[in-house]
Amino acid sequence: MSETVLAENPTPAPASKTTRFHWPSAIQLGLSILAALLLWSYALFTLLAEVIRITGQTNAGSDFGQIANDASSFVRPVGIIFAGILLIPSAFFSLARLLDWQIAGPAWLKKAGQTFQATSILLAAVAVAIGFFVSQHELLATIFLPLLHILAASLPIVWLVWLAYRKQPKPSPQRFWGIFGSGLVLGPGLILIAELTALLLIVVLSVLYITLQPGLAEEINQLGLLLENTQNPDRILSLLLPHMLSPGAILGMLGFIAVIVPLIEELIKPIGVWLLAGRKLTPQAGFVAGLISGAGYALFENLTLATTGGDQWALVISIRAITSLIHIFTTGLTGWALATAWQKRIYFKLGLAYLAAVIIHGLWNGLLVLAGFTILPIVFDYESVLPPYMLGISGITLAVLALGLFAMIAFSGRIVRPALSDLPTVSPETAKQASS
Repeated sequence: MSETVLAENPTPAPASKTTRFHWPSAIQLGLSILAALLLWSYALFTLLAEVIRITGQTNAGSDFGQIANDASSFVRPVGIIFAGILLIPSAFFSLARLLDWQIAGPAWLKKAGQTFQATSILLAAVAVAIGFFVSQHELLATIFLPLLHILAASLPIVWLVWLAYRKQPKPSPQRFWGIFGSGLVLGPGLILIAELTALLLIVVLSVLYITLQPGLAEEINQLGLLLENTQNPDRILSLLLPHMLSPGAILGMLGFIAVIVPLIEELIKPIGVWLLAGRKLTPQAGFVAGLISGAGYALFENLTLATTGGDQWALVISIRAITSLIHIFTTGLTGWALATAWQKRIYFKLGLAYLAAVIIHGLWNGLLVLAGFTILPIVFDYESVLPPYMLGISGITLAVLALGLFAMIAFSGRIVRPALSDLPTVSPETAKQASS
């Protein structure tokens, strides 16, 4: 189906044309509006609380630069407001479907959009460079960093999605924004609930284990008493470091972040594809839907997690841009496998694709954890159970993995199409229904 763009003045179809009420569009419209309102309410409440805090401390005689030097206090809520804005197209195109508006647009608008997508990575680099300069000054960071953060968080994802599906069949605008909105809001919400549930279960099991080990319970009790009676930060750190950097803590962190988290996220991230079950998706359409859903999830993470202010902002937002490769590719892979399984009723490929996505995601998370546990002892001058060269191994492996994923995304148009040669031919009517 050819790509369409937004019209400047959409007009209703002739009154004589009658269509059945489209309940999926009504549900998409309602959920998009509800999600946007919830995001905006949370963000505005957070901004208001921050403004009250700064105003109160300023009136008390504190320096504004010292009060607002943590730019993350404004970056995160402004990013959430932007996420809510991105749900407006989903609501608009759903409404257009319900009112049977015929939407078209000038060719120059389509061409301008393609040019913007192709050059968005350059704009992202400019935003990061300006943001690096701005983040060195407290007042400038408080004022300008939230907008620069939005640009630096979103533009690399725009470019990666364009790179991946520029030669793929495009979904309709309503489907595109519906899938994107699902990945942006519904996916992170469900993942947060699932991960908190898993973490709570781990805590309960840990408490049960400790109660069965009297010696361990007494040791933890003594540590708690020492921490309660200690006000010196250096003393507190010296008490916690042996436990934080112990082999058990490292293995526990690896188990949760490199195994449990990927298992949960790779199952839920393709939420935009799961919602299209029964729509006779072609594998290519499933791959594209997965890319879009993964892009929405990656953007939400970038907007809400990479919010460190000060000197670390440019580094953190750049790492998050690279991490977007993981979410976009693995979700596209799972989307392709889901559509293939639904079309051919063979689920072996789906299992392999899900396993591959979990392994890729888990490897990435695990290497980051190992790098972190290698750096921490160096920073705090503490003996580590991990050799110093583990940092180099982790860094090199992460770079190779990122380059490999980038190559897979860049050449996905050549990889996905040949993989469909053994699949049944889809009629033009079915393909049109699947993309609308």
